[in-house]
Amino acid sequence: MKLAIETGLKQSEQFTLRWRDLDLHGSKVLLPHATTGAVSALTISPSAVALFRQLRQIHAPSLWVFPDPKTPSRSVNIHAFYVGRWVTAVHRAGIPWVAWKDLRHTCGVRLAKRGLPIDDMVRLMRQRENRQAYTYRAVEQGVMVRPKPVASPPVRFAVLSEGELRNVMLRDLDRKPLTLGEAARLYAVHHLRERPSREGFERIYRQFWLPWVDRTLNSLTRKEIRAWYLELAHTPGHANKALTFLRSLYNWALELELLTVPNPAVRIRRFPSPPRERFLSVDELQRVMSGLPHLPAKVRAYLLMILFTGARRSEARLAKWSDIDEHTRCWKKSKTKNGTSQIVPLPVQVMKTLESLPRTAEWVFPGQHGRAWSAASAEKIWHVIRRRWGLDDVRLHDLRRTCARYLAIHGENLPTIQNVLNHRSLAPTSIYARLNTKAVDRALQAQADRLCELANSEPMMEQLPTVTPMPDQLAASTVEHAPQLAHLSR
Repeated sequence: MKLAIETGLKQSEQFTLRWRDLDLHGSKVLLPHATTGAVSALTISPSAVALFRQLRQIHAPSLWVFPDPKTPSRSVNIHAFYVGRWVTAVHRAGIPWVAWKDLRHTCGVRLAKRGLPIDDMVRLMRQRENRQAYTYRAVEQGVMVRPKPVASPPVRFAVLSEGELRNVMLRDLDRKPLTLGEAARLYAVHHLRERPSREGFERIYRQFWLPWVDRTLNSLTRKEIRAWYLELAHTPGHANKALTFLRSLYNWALELELLTVPNPAVRIRRFPSPPRERFLSVDELQRVMSGLPHLPAKVRAYLLMILFTGARRSEARLAKWSDIDEHTRCWKKSKTKNGTSQIVPLPVQVMKTLESLPRTAEWVFPGQHGRAWSAASAEKIWHVIRRRWGLDDVRLHDLRRTCARYLAIHGENLPTIQNVLNHRSLAPTSIYARLNTKAVDRALQAQADRLCELANSEPMMEQLPTVTPMPDQLAASTVEHAPQLAHLSR
């Protein structure tokens, strides 16, 4: 109990702890994550080190810090510990019921009293979110505010009934013009369908456009849209995405002749939003490659597919065994983000990792209920892994950029990188052109060598040819014809 309060260890972490995971001289505990297997080093206090030394003297020699009393070769049975010891100790102490998580909460409140920053508290307590750390700080300040429950997301747009789109296109738009809510539903269900951008469109619709649901498309003016857009200056990237969706919605309505006025979302200057250029450095890549063997096979294969092939997160998640040819080591993506198919050769290391995965479903990375691995589950696991590897600001998509970055650094041309990333044009791939500095390095080095050679050579005036003196006869002739030469020069 004292150890749990001092260290904040979870129940599963404390009772499965081994002596080889302890570094008492360095005051550290190595904790493998139960799901991902990623190992993190937890710094412990001197009082916790003293408790560990005391346990080593009390318990019989064993691999486990908390061995079973009858069989020291096994760890203690948690259920038997709770029923036989924990409940009895709580009743004897005469205190209300205390669960193991209450000991962790006590450790968290103590950390808050020390004035630790939120990020340090989250890292020491090994939590996914910062919300619990703010709760510890509120308890320490005496202002306990329970977090509000997160509301469930609204239902997606309902599917179109048979003939609904045709009826809308043929109705009299002068008497019954199309509203923004109707147009957004038709655009999402008919045009976007199952594209990845549909989820983002519906999210922006719920976030920004609900006040305009009953407004007709013809009534919205460019001035209103610009005023709404300028209010989003604090989030320029999100504002640009919302404006792009609105402009595409109007263009789609004009194409289907559902609108009789020009597009009011055009000719609005977008906020400057530089693209994200976060790549893994060599040191960070070494940490990733050193930590990958300790991850479960499923997580390791997923990260390798993104890092070694430059695939998108959703493409790797939705990969099927039928799309992978083991003989040619090729992965055929039937449909990608830009609407085309792509064939990607898989490196040998990726194929070996995929061969170790069990084939229990049609998906390479199966999830629950017979579906593919969800994006939320993959993001949660990566959130835990990146904290343990010291990559707090690295996203999963940054692994794709890292693949393209090192291809450019090692001299691969832009068309090759474009084919790897499956970009529709060279425009998004051109940001990697400046990373290939071999040609620039060669030109600058040659120029520097030429300039340095001048310092070792003779002055330029000494290299000019000397003037040979004229013979006496030629000099006399020149003086004799001097007036004629002067006349010609005029």
